[in-house]
Amino acid sequence: MADTHVILAPAALHGCVRAFIARDKTHAPQQPALNHFPATQFCTITWFLHGQAHLGDSGASPLLDRVVVSGPLSLPLVTWNPAPVHAFMVILYPDAFRQMTGIDLTAMTGQLKAAREVLDAEWMAFAGAVLAAGSDGERLQLAGGFLRKQWQPATPAVQGASWLRSLSARLDSVQRAIGERQFERKVKQLTGQSMQTLRRNSRLESALLQARAAVNNGSLDWSQLAMDAGYSDQPHFCREVRRLSGVAPGELLRRSQDDDGYWLYRWWR
Repeated sequence: MADTHVILAPAALHGCVRAFIARDKTHAPQQPALNHFPATQFCTITWFLHGQAHLGDSGASPLLDRVVVSGPLSLPLVTWNPAPVHAFMVILYPDAFRQMTGIDLTAMTGQLKAAREVLDAEWMAFAGAVLAAGSDGERLQLAGGFLRKQWQPATPAVQGASWLRSLSARLDSVQRAIGERQFERKVKQLTGQSMQTLRRNSRLESALLQARAAVNNGSLDWSQLAMDAGYSDQPHFCREVRRLSGVAPGELLRRSQDDDGYWLYRWWR
């Protein structure tokens, strides 16, 4: 998308940053717009450089601050722009975000908060520098440089959907030592969500990628895709997709292709 640029993390930030996103709609016609976001395991810092965003589907919804922090989301979310916006986003893995900031993710799950309410002085100075930068390229350099200084992985990190496998592997010995109940507490402490929820979100991402590939080669079979993605059957697949995205699988695939409100789904890779 010409107005949306997605930059995957360099190797030095694998396991920390899922992606950087710059989205500039300020040259588009001056009309309101909705943005649909799926349930997700990620944490996000978003800068609204130009324009406004409301948490909800209309101007009656709460107005978001110019810099907001989002915790992991268990349900889909909608924001509304009264006019085109220019935004910059850093999407972070939850365990890395917690390690770098010390924020309690169990309290942030499902929440969007003004950055000034949750970030310390060092992070707020970084947020202010990104807000004041003259271009998205400069913002990308600032964000990458700051996060490289903050991020000190305990083990070699991996990128993309394999992050969850890496997390599970790191916690395997912990699970054997402390038992299932304490293990789930540990997972929630690190990520803000249960392992079951993390797997649901990861499975949705994988299923959408598989559906997109199947459409491209003319071999889409929803029943087979559900099985390949790890669902027990097609009805199970449909229920979970609707719960995590708000719409049925076929509609989600169609909207992710031709509805600009579902632009975030389009960049998954």
